[in-house]
Amino acid sequence: MSSKIITMNKVNSYKKRDTDKNNKTILLDTLIINKEKYKNYKIIIVSNIRERHNNLHIIQGKFCNDDNLICILIKIINNKKIEFINDKEYKIIKLLLDLGIYIVLQSLEEIIFDSTELIKFNFIEIYKDYVILNIEFENTKYANIGKNLKVIDEFNNIDEIKLLIKNHNKIIITKHRNKYEYIINTRYIDIDRFIGKDRINNLLNTETCNLCNQYTDIKNRTIDAINMLKGHIENNVQMLCKICNSTKNKDIIINKDIIIKLIYDLI
Repeated sequence: MSSKIITMNKVNSYKKRDTDKNNKTILLDTLIINKEKYKNYKIIIVSNIRERHNNLHIIQGKFCNDDNLICILIKIINNKKIEFINDKEYKIIKLLLDLGIYIVLQSLEEIIFDSTELIKFNFIEIYKDYVILNIEFENTKYANIGKNLKVIDEFNNIDEIKLLIKNHNKIIITKHRNKYEYIINTRYIDIDRFIGKDRINNLLNTETCNLCNQYTDIKNRTIDAINMLKGHIENNVQMLCKICNSTKNKDIIINKDIIIKLIYDLI
């Protein structure tokens, strides 16, 4: 069997990924306590969902478009402003997080400039962390969901921005999601339980992908955090082929009675 030896640099890159995730995390209880502070933010479901019950896959729905139990709950909270989250919806969010569903907090703020007279001399400095939403740009260093977004501090001078307004009638700007997007979690990733080099090497010496159950060439083996909210810690890692790791849905094992009760409570 081929052996893939992992260097400490690679180990540290996994650890850095989880540490960076912790740095962008806001705890659910902290968020609810500070709803006023985050009132201009909304809940966004990021995970793809595959619901499983009694070892049967009920659905496979990208971003949960189907009317199954999990999707009913997701539709209740998705795109909802934080200031309107009530106690029952808090329970839904907590349940989804416990299931490992990835949820983020995104800024709702959008500012429209439809006149060059509104563009002051210090515009770039004031809005340097904002991006332009309504105009596509090429050859920028930032990308967001397939659309290139130009950050305000990439402009050389305010004349360039004024020209955009003249050519497009207006510009719409919002806070850059990479700077103002938070990961919602119920707890921080326990970095002290992070897997070490020996454990990673053992996983990468596994020849069969844990999802597709196919033989995987050593160069295509990857380490996956099963529940991405828990990070690369013991009992939460598996070896996946590159294809499965990049396309996998969340495999949700549910207690139907709990979810049905939540749904009835909301009716």
